[in-house]
Amino acid sequence: MILKTLNMYLNYKTYHSLFLSLAFIFCSTLSCFGQEEVPFIKKGNEAYRKGDLMLADSAYTQALGKKYDSQEALFNAGNTYYQLGNAASQLQNNPQAQQQLQQQGQGQKMDFAAVSKGAFEQAQKKYEELLKQDIEDKTKKAKAYHNLGNTFMQQQDFQKAAKQYKDALRNDPTNENARYNLAYALDKLKNQQNQNQNQDQQNQDQQNQDQNENQENQDQNQDNKERDDQNQEQNQDNKEGDQENQQNQEQEGKDEQEQNQDQQQGNEEGKGEEEEQQQQQAKPGQMSRDEAEKMLQALMQQEQELQDKNGKKEKGRVIKIEKDW
Repeated sequence: MILKTLNMYLNYKTYHSLFLSLAFIFCSTLSCFGQEEVPFIKKGNEAYRKGDLMLADSAYTQALGKKYDSQEALFNAGNTYYQLGNAASQLQNNPQAQQQLQQQGQGQKMDFAAVSKGAFEQAQKKYEELLKQDIEDKTKKAKAYHNLGNTFMQQQDFQKAAKQYKDALRNDPTNENARYNLAYALDKLKNQQNQNQNQDQQNQDQQNQDQNENQENQDQNQDNKERDDQNQEQNQDNKEGDQENQQNQEQEGKDEQEQNQDQQQGNEEGKGEEEEQQQQQAKPGQMSRDEAEKMLQALMQQEQELQDKNGKKEKGRVIKIEKDW
């Protein structure tokens, strides 16, 4: 289904400014007509020239079944897969063509990106199998390196592509296609490296920014924590102050209450003394103990003075004092 869909779309031409060596370059020198793979290779080449990649792929596969290391079949099979990859890649970027295929009942569930990737990988595999062999013709070997470089270009691996083009030029310095594609690959590689460098710088800047933001957030969190601690301490101080004020107020209330009680008691005592004085004033015939004692002392003093005075007048007289019963 995939090959049929791509076959319907493919218009045989050169793709993406990359020069692909023609599929029948190895076929022009085929001289071993007695070999079993040759008829299939010829059939594949004819189908390839007509753009029938499905038939070409089938013919080259049959040829490799007859001779697995056939250089001609490997090279041309690689070219076929390369063209299939190009067709799928163009379909991937052409919604109008996809719509037309869907209207014809084709390509409804096809992942053209995956098809393209798989086709280029298959082409790469065929070229690498070919280059493992001893290819005596330097020109043919250069074309194999060149086409292998094209598969890496389509996979965006510009560094490997440049290496293959250099190997192509080492084997055939006159290969202008390889020279052109080498310059193209190196330019792409430079741009890719600049983009990667810019991306790395952007990633580093973003990382630094994230670190700065994290540090700022940590600092802000620390400030908030310290502020919360200060507020908590202040609240604790205020609470203790409120408790102290409440205790002072309670103590002042108690003191005031005791003072009022003392004042009330003093008023009651004063009132009692006042009543007692009033009672004493109300009974003038009564005398207090202190007043009686003072009066007695005064009388005794007077009597003593009187005795002293009479003693002077009656000197030597004995006075008999009788007890008063």
